[in-house]
Order: sequence, then C-alpha cells, then structure tokens
Amino acid sequence: MMKIGFYYINELLSRIDCTQLLKGNPGISGTAYMFGLISTQLAERDNGIEVTYFAPHAVNGSPKMHVEKVNDVVEAYRKAEATGLDYLVVKNNDANLLLEKLPPPAQSQTRIVVWCHNFLNQKELNCYSRCPLVARIINVGREQMDVYRDHAAFRKSDYIYNTVQIDQRYTDGLTPVAEREDVVTYMGCVIPSKGLHVLAEAWPEVLRKKPNAQLYVIGTGALYGGNVTLGKLGLAEPRYERYIMKYLSRDGQLLPGVHLMGIMGNEKYDILRKTKVGVPNPTGNTETFCVSAVEMQMMGIRIASKRCAGYLDTVRNGVLVRNERQLADEIVRQLDADVSPDNSQTYFAQHFAPETIIGEWERLFLKTIGKDVHLHPVLPLSNPDFEYKTLKERLRRLKLRFPWLDGLLPTVNIFVDLNWKVHSFLGKLKRRLTGDQF
Repeated sequence: MMKIGFYYINELLSRIDCTQLLKGNPGISGTAYMFGLISTQLAERDNGIEVTYFAPHAVNGSPKMHVEKVNDVVEAYRKAEATGLDYLVVKNNDANLLLEKLPPPAQSQTRIVVWCHNFLNQKELNCYSRCPLVARIINVGREQMDVYRDHAAFRKSDYIYNTVQIDQRYTDGLTPVAEREDVVTYMGCVIPSKGLHVLAEAWPEVLRKKPNAQLYVIGTGALYGGNVTLGKLGLAEPRYERYIMKYLSRDGQLLPGVHLMGIMGNEKYDILRKTKVGVPNPTGNTETFCVSAVEMQMMGIRIASKRCAGYLDTVRNGVLVRNERQLADEIVRQLDADVSPDNSQTYFAQHFAPETIIGEWERLFLKTIGKDVHLHPVLPLSNPDFEYKTLKERLRRLKLRFPWLDGLLPTVNIFVDLNWKVHSFLGKLKRRLTGDQF
C-alpha cells in the first residue's frame, strides 16, 4: 500500500462538504479546490493508495481519508515521517518553510512532492533542485514548467493539469455563443494581480462600440479567504475598488449594464450560460493554469485575454493578445464573431476531466516517481516562440552535457523577470504620478 499525505492550510475547505467537490467548485479558490478534490478522490478510488490529510482545521472529506490535525507544515511532515508515509504533497510556499526547518536529509524517509500553483522564483528553484528530499516538482501546466526549462530543477519537474468538472445539467442545451447577447464576464479574485482593473480601463472603449454590452463581475477580493477589508461596494480593497470604479461608474452609480455578483457557487453557471465573451485575468500575471478560463470555455464562451503561460495550455476558443492595450478591440471583435460550432467543449470535458487527472496522480505515485521516470516527455517543444523557449532548450542541453555550467550560466528567465519588474515599476510610477495608485 502506497501511503501519501497532503498538507494544506485549509480554512476555506473547512467550511464546505468536500465529498461533493465533483459537482464543481462551490466558490473557493482554485488551489483550495484542487487540494480538496484530488486528495478526496485519491482516497475514494480503489488504487492501492492510502491518503492522510494534514491540516490546521477539520476537513469534511471522504471517510476513507484519514485527517490529522496539525499546527503547521513542519508538524505535518514529522507526523508523516513517524507514520511511514512515502510522500507528502505540499504547496510550494509551504515547502519553502518546511525545508528551512527539516532535519538533515539522511535522517528523513518521507519524500516531498512540491505542488506548484504559483510560479517559482530562483531561490525556490535552487532549493528544490539541490534538496534530495524533494522527489518531484509538479506544475499545473506544461507551459508553467517550461518557464524554467534551462534550470536544474527542470530535471525533477513534471506537470499534471488541474481538473475542471461542471455538472452536465449546466452544460446541456447551451445557446450557441453566436446567438447570445453582448455579455462579457470576468471571474476571479478581485486583487491587482488578477487584473480586473485592466478590463475596467478597457470597458469605456467597449461601450463606445457596443453601447448595449453588459459586464458581469463574479468574485471579490475576499475569494481567497483571510481577514480582508472590502470597499463600499464589497468588491475589493477600498483603494483598488475606487480605481476600478473610475471606469465602471458615473456620479457614484454603477454604469448601466455593470453587475457585481460577488462570490458565487454553482449559481455562477446561470451567468456563464448567457455570456458571449469571458475575460479571465487580462494581465496574464500569476496564471499557471486558470480554472476560470476552462470553465468559461466548457460553457461555450469565447475568451479574450493576455498571452501567458497558463492560457497557452488552456485557451483554445478565443484570442490571446500580446498587449493589454489591444484588449478592448479584441473583446469587441469576439462579440461580433459569427462563430461556427466546434468540439472545444468535448475537448475540455475529456482533457481536464477528474477521471483523467486523478489517473495522472495515480500514475505519478504508482508507476513513475519511484522509478525516477516522468509522466510526460520533455520534447518536442510546444509554443517554441514563447519567452525564448528555444534558447532555453539549447541551454538545457548544454548544461546536461556540461553539468558544471549549472552554477555559471544564468537562466533566461532571470532576464524575463527583470524585464517584467521594470515594466511593473514603470506602471506603478505612472499611476502614482497621476494619483491613481492602488
């Protein structure tokens, strides 16, 4: 029997029935949903895997899953090791804390699987590549993994997509997208890194060309939990909310056709059924997968957003712009598109189905990780033009041939990140000078 543990700070999961997660996300963050769903399904299936869930809060999950209350990730690891677990799956920020406080690797038997729902920085990559306790770095997308293709950590890396499930009652009998009204929907946490302000800035231009267009906003700044103070409209942190409302309100009132829906569970599908264009995080920043983008496309929606790693894996039905200034024009173009039916809904239902993704996790633990083989081949390259990937591949091969180059040649992504930080700083500086800082 393979013994696997999961650790997650599960404040959000403690509030819901985790045995019903196959029916869809009940209105929690994508990461919390994935930890709850994957651990519960692995415990439920007849697969030779025994699952223990370590958490600071109670979990209403499968009766086949043992739940162990712990104060933090260090206590979780110590209990995992004491009870003979083979692997402990932890989110990457918890892995950082854990590896700072672990005993010497020679004294430890339980190995760590780092589940990366966020991009890794150079310090994390260096730490995971060098630590013998880290057995695998699991990314939620192929493009996310390829971001650091020329780093030594890539040799320990693999990817398993997130799973997305929508109850068939919501997807049956959908109105063809070409016949829907001009409805645009944003779905996600309303914080600066998730980019609602970019869509807000574009909205007046959309209205100029499509005066009857409607905008639905699903989510708030409290989606991820925690002690969050929201503005008067309950949308976002007060300063950020005021910035967004510069574009979505007039004389203190929401523009006609703008609807703030708050955090929604399965009732969100009533909005998605009538949506024509979906705009998940239009900055693309932080997007390693984007469950919202997949859910939207499973409901027949066209996507208009920014080209980024996560969307290259998950967006098939729509357009990804290279510059945020193109967003308004692309939203209008997608609203005007006379779209012929395609098989994208079937593709998403099969490609990201729980049965498919749980099978990948089972294959990871039962067939590959112990034999030091990988789930997916590293070649051929996908999207070779994205963020200098062809150059990264050449450097990867060079470092494989001459391992001593790992410590000498910097990774390409150091320079990509630097370029992004410069642009981000200039954007913040511009907002500060114009009084629009958030």
